[in-house]
Amino acid sequence: MIKLLPTTMNILSIKPEEQKPTALAFLMFFSIVATSITGSSARDTFFLTDYDRSLLPLMFAIIAVVMVAAIAIYNRVASGKDLAMIITITSFIFIFTLAGIQLRLKGNMIPVLYVWVDVVVSISILQFWLLMGEIFNARQAKRLFSIIGAGGAIAGIGVGYGIKPFVTKFGAENLLI
Repeated sequence: MIKLLPTTMNILSIKPEEQKPTALAFLMFFSIVATSITGSSARDTFFLTDYDRSLLPLMFAIIAVVMVAAIAIYNRVASGKDLAMIITITSFIFIFTLAGIQLRLKGNMIPVLYVWVDVVVSISILQFWLLMGEIFNARQAKRLFSIIGAGGAIAGIGVGYGIKPFVTKFGAENLLI
């Protein structure tokens, strides 16, 4: 783990025992936001290439209905279970389903991807903040959550600038890898 300079630690108000969990949380939130931006860009590109934009309101309505069902199922399955285990299981589910969708990314699978990206991102963000609530107490949260949240801002900037060159070089179909 990279050790931050003591001066930087003082400026950021990170205690030595908080350095590793804060750095990991920063990287985790960076990854979630990067996935969100990349996934949303991919789904929008694929959908608007094959379908008319007049269908977007219908897709938003479908997303709302699916999200209600997904969160209800998630709450029922995750209730009383170890959060780390649930995060691991859902991560594998998300990886395999997105890989499966990518392999069949034509026709009806494009709207499925459009909806599934929102499910993946929403549940990932929910799990992330639940995990942060277990790792950090209220006092630590006041000091550290802005630093952790900066990981998302940096991801937004980096992915925002990097996505066009990536697509130019590797193609939009590889955004889901």
